[in-house]
Amino acid sequence: MATFTDCGASAGMLHVTSTAMRPDPPVSGKELRFILGGDLTKLPGDGTTGRLVLKFGLIALVNETFTWTELLDGQPTPKGPGPVELVFPTTLDIQPPRGTWKGTITVSAKDGTELACQQVEFVVG
Repeated sequence: MATFTDCGASAGMLHVTSTAMRPDPPVSGKELRFILGGDLTKLPGDGTTGRLVLKFGLIALVNETFTWTELLDGQPTPKGPGPVELVFPTTLDIQPPRGTWKGTITVSAKDGTELACQQVEFVVG
């Protein structure tokens, strides 16, 4: 089962209230989605990005950046403050290393201000 931990002082623009990894446990060779649910206190603006970094030991095996539109995953763009769900998709190799993986999921404004940060840890068996 994946565990998530808040990992930063965010700008307070996105308050994360729920986290999930689907499927949990991950399935080799299939899509793996990390989902952050939360509340926007104001709109983040153009140029907002998300980043997913997954490591096995010290080696980063996943390092992906997403646009705001990609993070919304087909949901309508928020028009103002309120609930939002952001999706960080990736695919594990057909034969990923078995053991504990650790990662960081971040959302940042165009100017580099961190809006949200979550660390994740899960086991590939």
